[in-house]
Order: sequence, then structure tokens, then C-alpha cells
Amino acid sequence: MRKNSIFVRIVSISLFLSIFLYLTSYVYPGDAQKREKVVIIGFDGADYELAKKYLEKNKLPNLKKLMETGTFTSTMPTNPPQTPVSWASFCTGLDPGENGVFDFLKRVPGTYLPDYVLMEESEIPFLFGKKNIIIIPSIIFIISFIIFLIIFRLFKIKISNSLILSIIFSLLFTSSFAYFVSIFLPQKRPIAINHMKGKTFFKLASENGIRVKVFHVPDTFPPPELGDGKLLSGLGVPDMRGTIGYPSLYTTDEELLKKANEFSVRIVKLDKGKTSWSTDVMGPRNKLFYDYSNPEKMAKKGIKKDITVPLSLEYLPEKKRIKIGTAGRYEEIGLHQWSDWFEIEFKFNRFISIWGLGRFYLEQIEPEFKIYLSPIHLHPKRITIPISYPKNFSSYLADKIGLYKTMGWASDTWSITSDLCDENHFVTDMNFTIDKEEEKMIKMLEEKDWDLFIYVYMFTDRVQHVMWRLIDEKHPVYKKDVAEKWGNQIEMAYQRMDQIAGKVMERIDKNTLLMVISDHGFASFRRGINYNTWLRENGFFVERPYDRDRLRTLEDLWGEERRIFPYVDWSKTKAYALGLGGIYINLKGREPQGIVQTGEEYERVCDEIKRGLESYVDPVTGEHPVYKVYRRDKIYRNFDSSIVPDLRITNNKGYRVSWQTSLGGAPSEIVEDNTKTWSADHCSMEPTQIPGIFFSNKKMNSNNIHIIDFYRTICKIYGIDLPSEIRGKNFYQYKRN
Repeated sequence: MRKNSIFVRIVSISLFLSIFLYLTSYVYPGDAQKREKVVIIGFDGADYELAKKYLEKNKLPNLKKLMETGTFTSTMPTNPPQTPVSWASFCTGLDPGENGVFDFLKRVPGTYLPDYVLMEESEIPFLFGKKNIIIIPSIIFIISFIIFLIIFRLFKIKISNSLILSIIFSLLFTSSFAYFVSIFLPQKRPIAINHMKGKTFFKLASENGIRVKVFHVPDTFPPPELGDGKLLSGLGVPDMRGTIGYPSLYTTDEELLKKANEFSVRIVKLDKGKTSWSTDVMGPRNKLFYDYSNPEKMAKKGIKKDITVPLSLEYLPEKKRIKIGTAGRYEEIGLHQWSDWFEIEFKFNRFISIWGLGRFYLEQIEPEFKIYLSPIHLHPKRITIPISYPKNFSSYLADKIGLYKTMGWASDTWSITSDLCDENHFVTDMNFTIDKEEEKMIKMLEEKDWDLFIYVYMFTDRVQHVMWRLIDEKHPVYKKDVAEKWGNQIEMAYQRMDQIAGKVMERIDKNTLLMVISDHGFASFRRGINYNTWLRENGFFVERPYDRDRLRTLEDLWGEERRIFPYVDWSKTKAYALGLGGIYINLKGREPQGIVQTGEEYERVCDEIKRGLESYVDPVTGEHPVYKVYRRDKIYRNFDSSIVPDLRITNNKGYRVSWQTSLGGAPSEIVEDNTKTWSADHCSMEPTQIPGIFFSNKKMNSNNIHIIDFYRTICKIYGIDLPSEIRGKNFYQYKRN
């Protein structure tokens, strides 16, 4: 009896402890949840209000299921609500001032020139740098001398003669090698530096034994090391020329050369009246060997500043097709068709080259001929510049799914915005991109070698940027006939988002936590406000006479001459706008020609600009373009005062900072209609007006999620100790069903 009694007690206690541990792990997810799997699927720019509208119309069945059985709420973006800014706070748990990603552009300290906030191109010595010509031949001389000496001694040649012969032969051999070094080896090579501060939560998770797989998260180039984890870089990966996208259009239409081309799409003129043309594919800048400070010397040496590959185009009238030839391969395509990938080797010399990928699209045959070439993507298998961790992971993915786009900004929004391509071009390319991304996601998800899986899609952002004009009848470029044909593309993109979510749901078990999120929402961009013009009209920005309406382009920012602000009289200028909603005070001691004193004058100038912009009324619409002007110390806990703008302007819906402001221009009018296909935006909008989405397969208590909260939440799920500086809250508190 006593033994039975003890046995019953042991069983009872064990049962009680099992129930207790189960309940506590369900309500308080901490150490007991370490083995839980988490999947985060991001859709850049997916808008809360649009998602809610499509849910109400039963257009999103999979997301509706998540809403009904789990959670649907909004996600608040950062200020400003820009893609790299919000995702940086997602990754680091820090505000934009703390992690250093506060805009697309920043002012280079000590100058008035812009630079990318996130990434900087730098250079490091190649081997020994300028000393290559001395050190490498010296090493070769010593090695060859020893080898020759051994050989001569083996042939019983006297030591004195062996020494002399070894010196002579070594000098001859070394002189040839010195010539090789001087001609074929560069002294330096370019590198990219990611300036985002803070340790990402997926790196911290990896350090704590969590198996992570991360795909296309912005701000992850160059790829960080993740121990046993895997990562494919996202927004930030450049094209072959080091830009976010440089497509080419080959055409007989001379009028296209005169069109507004703020995005600096390369337009190559083809001779009329011909059916075949010889031209080239533009590859990387020759930063290994070309001295940009001495073009005359380079011309004499025959060193080109751009690496190109020959391209032949032949029109076949009987087939209504174009025959494309480059990189040793030929392919024929018809009207409105895309080619397969062309794998192209760009040779700096016979020993150094870099490989890229490009696709052609036949835009038009008559009355003018137009054929498009995509930006040249870095080749994922022939790796020169790593875009993944480990380095060969990008090649592994290509083995699994075939060649794929590697650029961070994968869909070309520049050509359609510049009226150089049509909607079919954009949509077919976008769908091609999505198909390959989805295939990649599914294969990587099914490998099951992960605890934390993160995948970010960008198409929801891109389609809204260029197609919103077709759902907003008040937009200046709304066209009813175009809307009738293409006006469903945004809805279709949200439905594709829903389908992707559904495929993820099919491949995870009920214990896996799924979150479907976005970094910000969207709003129509009907009117652009020229902040430098407003500053000029109100006495803060002074210019010498020049053609104010000259169109500024990306070449003004990134070209060889860097012509931004060429006519500003800095001796009289108190403030200037730079980037997508930032205003810098021309501060004495900080700016190279600053005139505003720190202290009382600085405060007065900031207050005057703030009051003036917030009270400004658009004379055409009677609306306030500016929602609020924020002081940087009111929205960021810590920041680098030498680069973070003194003021951050946010716009009401319908308005955005103008393109010309971000390019350094100050046109005649303060506010102008946005007549571009790029018809919706978020970059300078008021964050509270454009929240993103949050879906989960589990019910959450929180209905007030901020993009910065994910860091603390993920660490809580896995029981990881947080760095002390991390902001945000843990929203992983389940409601009982």
C-alpha cells in the first residue's frame, strides 16, 4: 500500500509540474520558448488602410484567416518613414539618430555635398598598394634567387659563379614580373562600408545558438557575419556601376534624348535607317586603374574610365524580331518580350574581370526602334563582391533556383518614371522578380535548417510608387483609359502578398510563430514642395543669378563634377534643404562657410523656419503641405550632430518633398504638380498618417506596435539578454483563446 501511495504521489506531482510548465510557457514566453520557430515575412510599404480595405472586400483570404484566428493591427514606422530608416530600426532596436540611418542622403561633414547615409564607398590597398611595384618584385627576386642558386649548385657550378648567375637570372625574371605588376595589378580596390550602428537582432540570435536565415532585409550590405547562419543581402546591394540602378535604352528616337531624365537612365542613340547596329553594354567604372584627376594622362595611356562589352543588335523584318549578340551569346526576342539572362564578363585587363547579369526587353519597333537593357546585376555565382554570408551562399541559391536578380532595388522604377518604358514592361519585370523570389523563399523555408526565418519582399512598395496614379482620380497624371487597363495592379500586388503568406502558412506547423509585417504605408503624391525655394523666398537661402529651372539629375549628385548647390551664396545663406525632408542650418564652425551662430541665433532660425513651414498654405489647393517640422532632439534620443539634419519636415497626404529639392535645386515655384508616373510615396510623409501592417497567427495583446519593437520581442521569445541601449517594447504577450 505504501509503495502504491508513493507512486501515486510521484505521478501526481509530475503531472502537476507538466501542466504548470506548459501553462507558464504559453502565457510567459521566455526560456521555455527557446525552441520555438519564428517566421517573419516582410512586405515593404504594405499599407494598413489599403490592407484593411481589401480584407473587407474579401480579397485577402489567407491574411483574413490570420486576422480572425490571430492578430491584425498597424505597425508605426520611424520618422522619417523611409525604407532603409524603418528597417534599420527593425534590425537594431535603435532610433534613426542612434543607428545612424536617418535618410537616404546625408551631408558629408565639412562640405555641402551629399552622400548615402547607409553605405559609403571607400577603397583599400590592393596587396601592398603603391608599394606593389617595390615589394612584390623584391619578394620575387629573393625567391627566384634562392631557386636559381639551388639549381646551379645542383649542377656543381662554383659558388661564386652560382651567385653571379643567380643574380643575373633573378634580375631578368624579376624585371619581367615588375612589368606585369605595373601594368596588370591595381594599387587599390573599392570596398563598401555599412555605417549602420548597433548589432542586429539576428546576429545576436546567431551568437546565442539560434539558427537564422535572412533574405533581402534592407541595410544588410555588405553582408554581416552570422556564425552558422545564412544571409542574402537586400536594399543596399548596388548594380555593376555602384548605383541603385543604371538601365540602358537603345533607340533611334532622338526626342528621348531631350526628355526629363532626373534618374539618369542611359540613353544610347542608334542611327535611323539601319537594321543593324554595333554599340556596347556599359559595365563598371574603371576604379582599379583610371585616375579621374588626370583624364589626359589616361587618354594617352589608352586607359578607359568605363569597362564596356561590345553589343550587336540586328532587326529581322521578316520575323518582327531583334537578334541580340553580346558576351559570345545570341538570342532573338519579339515585341514586348524579355530575353533570358546574358552572363557578361567585364575585363579590366586579361587577368582581372568581374561578371554581371542583364536582360533585354524589346519595347518598340515602329515608328522608332527601342530596346531596353536592365541594370547589370552582380553575378551570384561568379563572386567578386560578396552579397551573402557565407560568401558562397549566393551561389548555392543559384544552383537551387537558377540565376536571379541580386540588386537591392530589384524592380526598375526609374525608366517608367522617366516615361521611357510602358506599364507592360514594368509589370512583366515585376512579376518575373516576384516569381523568382517566391521560389527562393519556398525552397529555403522547406530546408528546415532554421529557427528564425526572415524574408522581405519589395514589390508592394515599387508597384504603389508607380501605379497609384491609376487609383487616385485627383492625381495630376491620372488617365482613365490607362486606369481601366492597369488600375488593378496594386490590388493584384496585395493579393499576391496574400498568396505568398498562404504558402508560408502551408509550410509551417501550428507551433511556429508567423508574423507578416511592413515598414511603412503609402499615400498619394500629387504635389511636390520645393523647400529650397521656400527658404529662398523667405530669406534663408540666397543664390546668385542662374537658370533656376534647369533640371537637376542624379549626375549632379554622383557625377564626376558633383554640381549640387553651384550657385548658392553661402555668405548670406542661413539654411538649406538636403535629402528627403531634412533642413540643415548653415552653422558657423560646422558648415565650411557657416554664418549662423550657435545658441540664440541658431534657436531663432530654427523656430522661424518651423513656424513658417507649418503655417504655409498651398495657394492652389488651400491645404497645408507640411504636417509638422520636428527638431532632431525631439525625435532622436542620441545622434551625430555633424550629419543629422537640424530639422525634419513631414508632409500631409498628397504632398512630398520635391525631386528637385533632393537634388539640390530651387525652381521658381514653391509647390508644383507632380507630373511623374512616380505618383505615391512615403519618404517625407507624417509617420502617423501612413502606418504599415502587422498580421500574426497568434493573438497578441498589443495593438500599438512600432517597427522598433521587433528587436526586444524576438530576443524575449528566445530568452536572449538584451543590450542595454535597446528601445521598444515586447509585444509577444498572448491572449488566451
